[in-house]
This record gives sequence, structure tokens and C-alpha cells, in this order.
Amino acid sequence: MTDIYKQEEELQDMSALSSLTRSTPFDTSYFKKLRSHSHIHSHTSFFSPNTAFTDRAVSSSPITPHIETSLLLPAAPMAASMPPVRLYNHHLNDNDNGEENHNGRVYLGNDNDNDTDNDIDTDHNNDGTDKVPIPWYHLSPLILLRILDALSYSIVFPCIVAYIASLDSASVPRDKIGLYAALAEGSLLAAEALSSPFWAFMADRYGRKPCLIWGFAPVICSVGMTGFGRGVWWIILWRALFGLNPGPVLSRTMFTELSHPTNRSFIFSFWGPLYSLGTVFGTFLGGLLAEPYDKVPWFLGGEAQIWRDWPYALPGVICSVLGILTLIICQIMVTETKPNTSRHLTDNDNDNDNRSLNEDESADLNTNVNSKAWCSKIKRTWEVPNFRFALLCFCATYAYDGFFSVFCYASISQGGWGFSIETIGTVASLSSLVHVIITPFLAPRLQTMLGNKPLFCLAAAIIPFEALLVPAFQYSTAAYGKSAAYVTLGMQVMLKNLHLIAQP
Repeated sequence: MTDIYKQEEELQDMSALSSLTRSTPFDTSYFKKLRSHSHIHSHTSFFSPNTAFTDRAVSSSPITPHIETSLLLPAAPMAASMPPVRLYNHHLNDNDNGEENHNGRVYLGNDNDNDTDNDIDTDHNNDGTDKVPIPWYHLSPLILLRILDALSYSIVFPCIVAYIASLDSASVPRDKIGLYAALAEGSLLAAEALSSPFWAFMADRYGRKPCLIWGFAPVICSVGMTGFGRGVWWIILWRALFGLNPGPVLSRTMFTELSHPTNRSFIFSFWGPLYSLGTVFGTFLGGLLAEPYDKVPWFLGGEAQIWRDWPYALPGVICSVLGILTLIICQIMVTETKPNTSRHLTDNDNDNDNRSLNEDESADLNTNVNSKAWCSKIKRTWEVPNFRFALLCFCATYAYDGFFSVFCYASISQGGWGFSIETIGTVASLSSLVHVIITPFLAPRLQTMLGNKPLFCLAAAIIPFEALLVPAFQYSTAAYGKSAAYVTLGMQVMLKNLHLIAQP
């Protein structure tokens, strides 16, 4: 570090060079060549063509970058004489074309530097590159939020058909129960699809953390309101409001921005199992807590008159309470991951003020551009290779989950399997638990044996075959009774875990 600051003093004594650097764009080509020789860590950022450099911090600017008065880094020709530079990365995001955008701060240091203030413990990969430690403290609340998201979505699955069937027959004809159950879940998914671009735009403008917390707070309360209805449109309304949930979009974004290329694959290996784990809890609680009066212990409301009047409200209320607790944890522990909005790396108030001004200027200049460009981003998304096929498989998976719940509860005489709410919840929980345990071991081996495309096609092809087996299984259930129903249900669980491999 001493040699670098000596060079800074020498450069500052050269008034001609100082005046030149105030108006000369900074050449970053030399430092890009240093990437393969640099140690990239998790607390500052790399160089970017859209970056203005100072002696302490790097601030993003949409204007052509210029070197500030307090010059630390010489231009590329002079940098050849500098000692090796260690670069630390805070926000590293990979573009589709393989380039990397980096925003935040740059700290410099010799490889032989004895100053340990900026040293970060790292592991090493087999190829000798540094492996950035996983920020578990900031990931933990997002993990809880991911589980809660799945729990909130699936908690009504075991009882949604029974809930609609318990309503006044004048408002819900008996032969339309399946239709209204599908409308309730379909409205949720439609609202989620329509609101996702909105949340992406708001998060880019105002930050990930405020949109995640303040967007999820009213949404999680809608889960608790679902069970306090006397009409089917009440159910559809509150399920649709839950679809305005920003969690699926923003939690994935924050997972990406908190990760690093050296640990990103490991972090995202938990993404799917976390959702399945939430489904395990959701379907189990939904089956256990529905119709709780005289069924569950008194401390869970088994003797409360309110749950006798509203027999399907307790699962949603419990879910809302868990959601509020999770949001409190997120408010305390989650850090802002949007580039140029996090200020936790500043050294003093002056740095904080300068950086805030730069961020405000950048936000003002980019507002109009972002507002006009977000629609074109959606259009370009449709042009991503295989995106439409992945989306079709995703929709087919959720469609199957919807009508599978209807078949489970409907009586045998009505063409279903006639399972109780408790049985539906238990079977759905076991199915998700099997997915959590088996898929991490089965999917990588099948991927190695078959390859990505053949495995995707095979898993996706199971979905229509599995759907066509449902009426066949119903026929065997009607002919041979509940024993045949449990056998066929076990086969369905196995096939479902295979087709979930194709889910994006």
C-alpha cells in the first residue's frame, strides 16, 4: 500500500498531469487485462466503463467517466510499473453475453501487503482461483422468505375444494366446484404474471429491499383474509391479491446479487428445494389446521368458537403471523443489493455525501431511459432461446397441481378419488419431501447421463402422460376401492417428482 500512495503523491505534484486528468476519459483496458491475475472478493466492485474513479470510492455515472482530482490510479501506460493489484468485488452480475457489470467500491493492495484491514478469508477452487465466502447472514432472511412464499401459496391446496363446497349451494353449484377452485388459483397466477414486470421496474428504481418488504407486507395479510368468506368471489379476490407478491421476482434477484460466480451454483442449488420445503410445510399445515374445532389441541384453537364459525380461516391466519415475523427479520438482516444504493461500505460522512450525490444524479439521468426501456426488455425476454418452452413447462406443472387437488377431494361418484383433507395434506407434504430429498441426487446424475435437452424433453413429456393417467386411476379406484386409490396415488407421486425436474 505504501508504494501506491507514494505514486499518488508524485502524481499530485505534477500539476500539468492533474489538470489533464480532470478532463481525460479513464482508460480501463489495462485493468481489464488484470482480471485473470486478480483476487476477486465480495466487498467491493470491479472496474466498469461507466465508472468514475477516486482515491477512495467508485461512483457510477452515465456520463463519460473522468478521473477525479485526487487521482490514485495512473493511466494504462504508467500502470505497467505498478505492483500487482488486488481487486475486490461487491456487486458482480453476469450479463447474457458473458460480460460483467460491477458497481461499488475499489480497494487496492499489494499481494505482499501487510495491512489486513481489507483482507477477506477465502477458500480456493481446484483451479487455484479464490472462492468467495457465502454471505449467510444476508441470505438467511431471504431463505425464510422463499420458504414462506411456497408455504403461503400451497397452504390452501388441501382444503380449497372443501372450503368452496362448504359455501352456500345457491352461490356455488355443486357441479361448478372444480371450476371455482381453478379460478381461485388461476387468478393468483395471472396476477403474479402481470405484476412481475411492475415489481422488476420498481426494484430497479427504488431498490430491492423496500419493494420486497413493503410489497410483501399487504400481500401476506391477504392470506389471512382468505378464510373469512361466505362467498366464492371473496376467495377468488384474496387469492388474486396474493398474486401481487413481489417475492418470486425480487428474492431471486437478490440471491443473484448476493452471490458470486465462484459460489453462485452452490447457492442456487437450494432454490428449488427451499420452495419444495415450503410446500411440505404449507400442505401439511393446511390439512392439519383446516376445520380445527374439536380436532386440534386447545392452544391451536381447538376450542375457540371463531374457528367453528370460520373452519378454514386458521391456516391463513397462522401463515400471516409467520409472514409478519419473517418481514421483521428481513427488515433487520437484509441488505440492499441494488448497485449504487448500498452505502454500508463508506468510510466517512464525506464519502457518503459524495456518493449520495452521484447516485441521485445517476438516478435522475437514467429515469427516463429506464421507464422507456423496460417494455423492450420484456419483448427481448421472449427471444431468449428455449424461454417459451420453459414457460410452457412451468405453466403445465402448475396446471397439473391445480386439477390434481380437485380430483383428490372430489368423491368417487363425481369422478374423483374421495380423499379427506388430512390425507390430501399428508400426501402432498410427503410428495414435496421426496422431491427435496431425491432430486438433488437424481437430477445431476440424469443430467450427466442424458444431457440438458434430452432430460428436459423427457421430464416435460411425463406431464401429459401423467395427466391422462388420472381418469384411468379414477376408474380403478371406482372399481377396486380405496386400496387401489392409494396405489395409484403412489404412482402419481413418483411421476410428479420426475416431471418436476423439468420445472424451470
